[in-house]
Amino acid sequence: MNISAQYKQKCVSAFEAAAQLMPVRNLILGMNVAMPPLLMEAVATALRNDNLNALDVY
Repeated sequence: MNISAQYKQKCVSAFEAAAQLMPVRNLILGMNVAMPPLLMEAVATALRNDNLNALDVY
């Protein structure tokens, strides 16, 4: 499998990525570009809808 196919296979939406955080207790992000706005929105939405356990974001 070439690198492009591997990349496409691993790509998910922000909401799918947020759903994968269910077993996670801590989410540690860097500043600026390491904190994608769409991912933060998806995590906030999942928390508001009780789709995630309590999550400490640093």
